[in-house]
Amino acid sequence: MTFDAPMHGNLGLPETGMLVVAVLLLAGALAGELAARVRLPRIVGYALAGIGFGFADTGLPMVDLVGPARLFGELGLGLLLFDLGRRVDPGWWRRDPSLAATALLEMGATFAACFALLITFGIPAPWAAVAAAVALSSSPAVAVAVVRDLKAQGQVTERLLWLSGVNTVAAALAATMLLAWLHAEYAANPWTALLHPLYLVAGSLALASAIAWSLSSGSRFMGPGTTGRLLGSLAAVLLALALARAGGLSVPLTLIALGLLTHMFDRRHQRRSQEFGETARPLVVLFFVFAGTGLALVDFERYAVPALALVAVRWLAKWLAVGVAARFSGLDFRRSFRLGLALMPMSGLSLMLVTDAGRFYPEMGADLTGILITAIAILELLGPLATHFALVRAGEAAQENERA
Repeated sequence: MTFDAPMHGNLGLPETGMLVVAVLLLAGALAGELAARVRLPRIVGYALAGIGFGFADTGLPMVDLVGPARLFGELGLGLLLFDLGRRVDPGWWRRDPSLAATALLEMGATFAACFALLITFGIPAPWAAVAAAVALSSSPAVAVAVVRDLKAQGQVTERLLWLSGVNTVAAALAATMLLAWLHAEYAANPWTALLHPLYLVAGSLALASAIAWSLSSGSRFMGPGTTGRLLGSLAAVLLALALARAGGLSVPLTLIALGLLTHMFDRRHQRRSQEFGETARPLVVLFFVFAGTGLALVDFERYAVPALALVAVRWLAKWLAVGVAARFSGLDFRRSFRLGLALMPMSGLSLMLVTDAGRFYPEMGADLTGILITAIAILELLGPLATHFALVRAGEAAQENERA
């Protein structure tokens, strides 16, 4: 039996895809370490590597990686949500009602400011409401990654993680429920406006609950070792992605609920999420690198002005609202304003929410999608820098303190 190797130098699509993933992983890892050496967030290095690859004429067909890129991005985001679920204490709001008040004030101000701005740019009210809901989200992926890199601990750090989680849950729920307004305006069947959002919310929560409960129950038979639990967690995220896609459910909402419910169902294995996060670092790197490659597709010339306005208004709303809440939140004014600055990132999950909302009426939401994607692209770099700066200035970055 002989094996005849091809005599030509062309790679097939699967081989090309693996080559691109390998190049991006290596480039992202190197760029991240270079960024860390100059005291910048590693995420910025990952994004810059993706930007460089996206704008470079490599001859490798990035379009062929749309499916794998989305899978890597969603998988990496799902793993980060596991880490977020470990760090966020859902009962904090009962022990400190002022934190819940801060969250409500901050989210209300952000929604109102972004909605008003988009209306002034001529965006129809239903689409402006969905976009304002998406803008509520402060990227938990960036928050977790920056906190992990800085080894940050303290009141600002804990509030950042808690508010990022709450903002993300609220954004996913609000954006999903506001689809009813879009359906009422554009759908032919009036029942679609009521039943479809309810199906998305109830179905996503039910799916996440079932998988989280199964994972918690199965962990009892995996023994004290971590390998079985890591494999179980990875399988749970993949299963959630596959079933949510197959059932037409909200992938962002399913991933968020899975991360939080897994922590609630299985508090005895507190170390699992931390170990899982470290083991999954290559996927996290690819998640941010792939996000960076998307910048090459952004139409900055057309959408730069409204996108920059949205970034500025969103940041001011969060910054001022959290700062005003300092009087009853237990933080001094300086730390409160730094917390508001740390909430600036918007990426990853926000992009998934935009994609999910735009797939129902792509022609009507084209301009709004362009504005949001451009804003997310801008915050791919500015957001991590803002969070990094805020935590360092708050004196909670253990890594910077060790260097000092």
